[in-house]
Amino acid sequence: MGKIVVLTTGGTISSAPNQTNGLLTTGSINGKDLVRLCEIDERIQVDVEEVFRIPSNQFTQNEILCLKQKVESVIQREGVDGVVITHGTDTLEETAYFLDLVMDVAKPIVITGSQRSSAQTGSDAQVNVRQAVQVAASQKSRGMGVLVLFNEEIYTAREAVKIHASNVVGFRALGYGKLGIVDRDDVIYYRKPYDRKTYALSGSLSHVDMIACYQGSDDRFLDCSIKSGVKGIVIEGFGRGHVPPGIVPKVREAVESGIVVVITSRTLEGRVFPVYDFPGGAQDLLNQGVILGGSLSGCKARVKLAVLLSVFGNDRHRIAAEFSE
Repeated sequence: MGKIVVLTTGGTISSAPNQTNGLLTTGSINGKDLVRLCEIDERIQVDVEEVFRIPSNQFTQNEILCLKQKVESVIQREGVDGVVITHGTDTLEETAYFLDLVMDVAKPIVITGSQRSSAQTGSDAQVNVRQAVQVAASQKSRGMGVLVLFNEEIYTAREAVKIHASNVVGFRALGYGKLGIVDRDDVIYYRKPYDRKTYALSGSLSHVDMIACYQGSDDRFLDCSIKSGVKGIVIEGFGRGHVPPGIVPKVREAVESGIVVVITSRTLEGRVFPVYDFPGGAQDLLNQGVILGGSLSGCKARVKLAVLLSVFGNDRHRIAAEFSE
């Protein structure tokens, strides 16, 4: 059934309680020991390599670029049929989406993690790793892009969202649904991703800030971002893509200074769209040169904008076209 390389990066899935205070320590369990517990199909050859040993709240652009290079190196090896990445769940969806945007390969890349340490009662660590390997080894997974496997369900990297801080039902694809499932030894797909697009990075990633709006918020954070010299800003607004009207002048200042600004919604489903004519509405922001972020969450729009800025520079019209697709 092929050869799969498991790349470990840390997170809860590699954690165990320490003897000092009983809290989980990342990296206490190495990947090889974890895989031995997973009862993986003997027909699948599994190699394990450690990339990092950190919780995912420590991931930065340096780590995701390093991971990208590692995956590219591994996936091109002769005889390798797919890659599984174990990752902390806090920022798993961002890493998965980044890889999905920049990895133009047919071989399956599957990312998973766990909500409970493998040392805890009722852990989801072993079953998630086992099933991620099954997904990566399946011919049905070829050409699907980067996949997220969690709790017997398969999601696209673009659509997967962490919905619970601790429950083993940790991920969903709100508004879209799962691609498929793993039922014991069977990998079953119900649909395929539509119109996926990848980009060839040309160097490092540009820095992008994300600013969340709240009732009565002002322009202090926007002002700080502008002065810090960022290349892009994602604003997580209300509803269909609205912001408090008092920040619109500062938004216009950001655009006029050459910063690419994208508006998203803090709602869990739906896309931003110009519907209203009030100040701070999506149409008002469009008039200021802001780009509509579609149905992407704020954190995923930030990932995409960082990639697009690295590919197209601050060509706002080209970037807007990519967000509209």
